[in-house]
Amino acid sequence: MEILAILVIIIAWCFIVIAPAAKLAYEDELNKSEIKRGTSIFPGIPVMPIFAIIIMYTCNYFFDPIGTYILLASHILFLLASLYSIIYWTIKLKNIHR
Repeated sequence: MEILAILVIIIAWCFIVIAPAAKLAYEDELNKSEIKRGTSIFPGIPVMPIFAIIIMYTCNYFFDPIGTYILLASHILFLLASLYSIIYWTIKLKNIHR
């Protein structure tokens, strides 16, 4: 179960880092700006996943499965929210050109 939690944490943080870029791409296209803005992946990758995994193992040291379940559930929610945001802004970006 811990391996699954680690994979979900890493994947979630990859999408959390990408989500703001979708909104910026939409805003840049809407404003017809010549300078394209972007976002930084640091500290989203690699610092935050490592920090979350350390928290998971620390919680598991005191209360064995609770840390894994809490971090897994929260990162699944973060992943879903990030995917929603990416899809939302991508659809809005495609609708600009209609």
